[in-house]
Parts: sequence; C-alpha cells; structure tokens
Amino acid sequence: MKILFSDNDYAYLYPGGKQVHVEKLYNALHHLNVHVQYENWHDPSLSSDIVHFFGYNDVNKIHLLKKKGYRLVYTHILDGITNLSSPKKKYHLVKNKIINYAPAKLNPLFLWKALPSFDALIYMHESDRQTAIQVYNVDPDKTFVIPHAVDNIVPNFNVVPNWNPYLVSVGSIVERKNSIFTALACQRNKIHIKFIGQPHDIQSTYFRDFLSCIDNEYTQYLGYLTENEKRNYLQNASGFVLLSKGESGCIAVYEAASLGLPLLLSDMPWAKHYDNPRRIFYSSPFSNKDADYAISNFCKYAQRQSIPSFEVKTWNEIAKMYLNVYRSVAS
Repeated sequence: MKILFSDNDYAYLYPGGKQVHVEKLYNALHHLNVHVQYENWHDPSLSSDIVHFFGYNDVNKIHLLKKKGYRLVYTHILDGITNLSSPKKKYHLVKNKIINYAPAKLNPLFLWKALPSFDALIYMHESDRQTAIQVYNVDPDKTFVIPHAVDNIVPNFNVVPNWNPYLVSVGSIVERKNSIFTALACQRNKIHIKFIGQPHDIQSTYFRDFLSCIDNEYTQYLGYLTENEKRNYLQNASGFVLLSKGESGCIAVYEAASLGLPLLLSDMPWAKHYDNPRRIFYSSPFSNKDADYAISNFCKYAQRQSIPSFEVKTWNEIAKMYLNVYRSVAS
C-alpha cells in the first residue's frame, strides 16, 4: 500500500500544528514500514494507492484523482465553525442547503462540495465530526475520530511542589488563540504566565498589540523555542492555559497533559472531548469576569501530577489507527 500526503499550505510560510501533525504521522507510518511520501508537483513518477489530504483548495483536483481511481482520505480540520453559536451554525446549514441547488459549474467556489468524493473523513474530536455531519451533510459511515498525540509518555513519579509557580500557554500568537485576553487576565490577577509560540505574521496588528501588553512582570513572551526548551518550561510549570476560540485538537494541549499539567481550557466544544479527563478546568474565552474567577481558582490548585491529565496516545498508536482507515478504504 502506497500513501501520498497532500496539502494546500506550505510549511515554510505557515508553520504550526498541522505541519507538526503531518511530520509526526509521516515518521510514525515509516516506523510501521508503510510506504508514505509527500506530494511533489514536479515529479511525474509519483504513484500511490491512497492520497491523504490535510487541506485542499482545488475541487477539480479531487474529482480528477477520483476519476483516475485513487482512494481519498481527508483529515478535516474545522477549528472555528465547530465553536460557533447554534444560530450561526444553523445559518451555515441553511446557506449550504441553498448552495446545493447552484449549478455544478460553481462547485469550485465551494470547497466543501468535494467532501462526498472522499472515501474517509478524519476528525480530531467528536465535536468536529458532529459539525461536519450537521453542517456539511457528510456521510457518518465515512467518518472517523483520531486525536493528536505525543512522541512518548514517561510517568513522573518524582513530582515535588513548585515553590515558584507559573503557568504556560503554548500556541501561535494569533487572534484565535486569544493570547491578549489571557495575558490581561493574568495581569489583573497577578498571576505569572509564560507564552511560547510564534506569530504567523510579525507585522500583524494582533501580534504588535500582544507584544505591547506583555509587562515582563506577570506576563512573559519567550518566542519560538526548540522542543527541548519548550519541554523544560512545561516540566517546571504548575499549569497550562489555552483559552482559544476554536481548535481541532491542539498538539500543545496533548504535550502539556502528557506531563501531568492541569489544564485550563475554553468552555467550548473543542475542549470537551479529551479522553478520560482528570485535571481539566474551564473558563469563558470572552468574559473578563469569568476568566478572572477561573484563572484565580485554577492557580490555587494547579500542581503537576504524576499521570497525564487525560488519556494521551503516542504517535505510533495514532499511526496504527490511520493505517486501519487506509486499509478500510483500500479494501
């Protein structure tokens, strides 16, 4: 079985969670002796049985691959739409039903119109799967839920009290991650937090506003760190915070959970489907009053534990789940 990975984003322009996900899965599949390679536009000798998409912007390409007999798998990342209010979701549902009556020649304008062409659709959590079924009318029998993962899980039986506690927030510095909201909440409540991550655009207004609100007393911005540097800060933190407005899993949450850090997450659908949660707390990502209460209360009890904060799988385990999907569509 040959697998070809395809995407419409370019890692050197848009580094982030998706690129990490693809790289980890690629390496883990190789470890299982699966023949997997990246799509190269310049190579006419490429061949595969299955093309696995992590994003696409060309409906005609999907239809052409299907016509040529390829089996198609799509890791469908929804992020924002899953976390919209019920009225806004209903708006998208009605809008999509109307669009279904549009002439077929307009299909390339609506990327979701290609979803029925995929043989399997993979979601990182159940809320995304349910949203796809509701809003895009995808076939439930074609859907699978496969979460993110970590490289390995090493139980820590030597946890000691952190006498210099601080929180950590890991993620790209973009509006969706709500970094400014989180920083200001920590400043108001005199709570120490360290932000780790890079902006998608250092010239963006949001990134400049974020930098201007960092006081280097209660809030610090450490920028983009190596994996070892990031792990060191996580291992010495007392808790992890991500008050994002929408995620399709978020690898940083899995990394923090695997190290036993209690988690303060948004009180939204994206954060409600981590398996067997043990130390997950929630806050509104919009209300200052709610965030002040939640983050102050969180800090009273935040202390790293000896076991993961929810059930976390390794990338090798996740690769086996993907392999089962490949086999199911290839048969």
